[in-house]
Amino acid sequence: MLNFVNEPVPYRNRTIKRIDKDFPIQPANEILKNKGEAFINYLVDYINQDITLSKKFNLIDWDFNFFSKWSHRYKKTRLLKVLSNNKLPLLSYLTNTTKAGFTLDTSSLIKFLNKIYPKDSGKFTQKLNDKLPTLIIPTLMFQKRGDKYIYKVDPGTGEIAAFAELFSKDLQDNKNMNVLIYVHVPGPDEFSTNTKLFKAIKYYADCLIINEKIYEI
Repeated sequence: MLNFVNEPVPYRNRTIKRIDKDFPIQPANEILKNKGEAFINYLVDYINQDITLSKKFNLIDWDFNFFSKWSHRYKKTRLLKVLSNNKLPLLSYLTNTTKAGFTLDTSSLIKFLNKIYPKDSGKFTQKLNDKLPTLIIPTLMFQKRGDKYIYKVDPGTGEIAAFAELFSKDLQDNKNMNVLIYVHVPGPDEFSTNTKLFKAIKYYADCLIINEKIYEI
């Protein structure tokens, strides 16, 4: 694993380590790049129950000063267009386009959500903890073909699980970030909740928006 994340790769007319290209945020980058062998030894000892959790090797104690402005492909969707236009600070783990973003200002996010979705005003406070950052995951749940909708399950299912597991919990599996999932394309009023994508959404989402309104899960 360490050989893979630290192998040299081309990037913008120069060569850098893969982890600097794919996951430049701290402290994970620094630990895996410069303390990798020690981290592996620690991990083995922890799995064997020889030691307890150590803050020294806490990969996910995120330093948001290393996050970048969120550049995304959803600028025409109602929710993210409004949030961007109102200059709510949105962060990303990469400088280039990513599928998930963050805001550290959940209080302002809730205020914007109340304005964008007046029929659901007041509900967002019940679903999002304003003391925590919020992870925002846009996803594609439906695709229309002719007069019918088909269900999309990949890659959204894996993306939701990966982003939520990596960013919304601490090492003790405690909640440290809200998860807002936004289905950014319109779908039918009635749909199956038995797809693997919806099961992932139900498991991870604190707040789910489908068809531009809160969907109760």
